[in-house]
Amino acid sequence: MGLSTTAEANQTTPSYAQAPSATYTALVESGALQADDAQWRVVKRFLDKLHRQVRDYRLPAVQQASSRSAEPAETENEKPVPVMVPRGLYIHGHVGTGKSMLMDLFFSHVPLPHKRRVHFNKFMLEIHQRLQFVKQEQLRLYGRQRNITLDQSRDAISIVAEQLVQESHLLCFDEFQVTDIADAMIMRKLFGVFYSRGGVMVATSNTPPQELYKDGTNREYFLPFLQQLSRHTKVVNMDSVVDYRVLAQPLAQQTFFYPLTPETSDAVNELFDEVADDVVEPLRIPVMMGRWLTVLGTRDGVARVSFEELCMTEKGAADYKALSECFHTVVLEGVPQLEMKAHDQARRLILLIDELYEHRTRLICSAAVPPSQLFHFDEAPLANQAEALAASEQAKKHQLEESVKQRIPPASSWDAPVGAYNPAKMAGLQVQNLCSLQDLKIAFKRAVSRLAEMQSDKYLEQNKQLRQSRQQHLLRVLAN
Repeated sequence: MGLSTTAEANQTTPSYAQAPSATYTALVESGALQADDAQWRVVKRFLDKLHRQVRDYRLPAVQQASSRSAEPAETENEKPVPVMVPRGLYIHGHVGTGKSMLMDLFFSHVPLPHKRRVHFNKFMLEIHQRLQFVKQEQLRLYGRQRNITLDQSRDAISIVAEQLVQESHLLCFDEFQVTDIADAMIMRKLFGVFYSRGGVMVATSNTPPQELYKDGTNREYFLPFLQQLSRHTKVVNMDSVVDYRVLAQPLAQQTFFYPLTPETSDAVNELFDEVADDVVEPLRIPVMMGRWLTVLGTRDGVARVSFEELCMTEKGAADYKALSECFHTVVLEGVPQLEMKAHDQARRLILLIDELYEHRTRLICSAAVPPSQLFHFDEAPLANQAEALAASEQAKKHQLEESVKQRIPPASSWDAPVGAYNPAKMAGLQVQNLCSLQDLKIAFKRAVSRLAEMQSDKYLEQNKQLRQSRQQHLLRVLAN
């Protein structure tokens, strides 16, 4: 494979008429990619076919948005004229096998004006933000409603879904995942409307569809979405175990330092002085929906933060997204080895790594152990500690309720305190029923894989190319 990013995969500029497999072959012949049989099968058999189907695709009219893969009309008066809606793809497999690279390659070949490629974490944050805006607008227009309205034109999720499909006829998601029932319920209705209007989805994931939100609370309410997913996407297994991120060429300059010793601190200080020139100062940057993130140590587009500051306080994906968008380099200090009892901190660190990676932000890190040992996850004590976890969840639920009272809108368990599961039901549950913790095991592997690539020469070169634009973005943010 060799590559796993949009920037690298696009080194050979594709023609829209050219099949993705032609560009893949050219990249292999140029040495930019390493030939991989599993990748070739996905490109040639599935992505080429979908490319032919979507390159001239037009969203059907509302009364026509039905086909073998669209929802039936809701009333007798809306019987649609059948229109062939392309069936999307759901590509799953092990970390680092090239799923994202292949999706990006496909995306770059599609000439549709209304298309979007987005990390799923970012997408769900935006959906929550848009839902909040619609609800506030309806409150302004109609006031508080004492009775439940069945008018779909006033249903917030339906409104956002209609906007979504008009903006993006083709949606490509990286790292598709479901971690709590709140997101699961939103997705069920959101994508029901998206598909019924003729939208096409391509997604990559480390998890096969049948394993999404497995053993999660009230999963039966999520099953209709899995049925939708099965109808509207072809499920493809990458069927490869080669992690190309781990095989990436390491940097000549070390950026991940361990263990936590005075010598490590000196090395981080020296590297920090090399990448930043100005005097250290604190900055406040906007997050979302009126929230702000304070970064105590910043210099010249570089943020210097502690693990305690970022991962042991109530931070989430929105905070890390804002941090990654404003700074081209993040110096993270004092990362401990994380065990199961610190699952909240582990989850936040994974989210942070995901956002830094997605934005090509450079990470300089000091930790207690090497990346491969950061997450010390053992299934054995999970059941024994379920009651302690339940108590922790109950405390977070109370804190979340207080936030809602203060009109601080929650997003999801991946962007807020972990409260996706009923604390009263958690006590005494066995390991396999702790869905959130099981999801973390997969996320651990992805994070370690990404940390390896983030130390590669290619990743650093991509980072250098965006530093000026990142600093300009920070200046605009501070000016507003």
